[in-house]
Amino acid sequence: MSDWKKRFSQKLDVVKDASRDQFDQVGEQALSQLFDEFRDFTAAQGFAVAKPVSKPGMRIYRFGVAENCYTLLTFRLAGLEQAELHAEWIVPGWDKSQPLVERVDLACFDMGWSRRMFERVLDQFLDAYMQSLGDRNENFADLIEA
Repeated sequence: MSDWKKRFSQKLDVVKDASRDQFDQVGEQALSQLFDEFRDFTAAQGFAVAKPVSKPGMRIYRFGVAENCYTLLTFRLAGLEQAELHAEWIVPGWDKSQPLVERVDLACFDMGWSRRMFERVLDQFLDAYMQSLGDRNENFADLIEA
């Protein structure tokens, strides 16, 4: 490897580390606080909430109503300047399992954006669960968001 390539790689490593550090700082502050809040709220509603997985550049949260009925939220660093939420729902009898993927610039990755993502994913998970139950309860249609 040439001297230039070595220097370039070293500089790029510094930039990658700085991006990961910025992501992890929000992870420690905003995501941890939000997870605690949503864990307490959903647990009081009968959800089983798994301990979060935390790695540099990534946080994973699991909320479920049963062993085979849950949602996973994965927040991760995407490239050098974005944070990404990847969410999926596992719901028996529901075949529309398209994941939700949202990206935001690291400068906008904060408590407000993260809260909106937690709320959106939990809403969509519950909507999917209600839809999987079908027409057993006519009141569901009024509750499911479009």
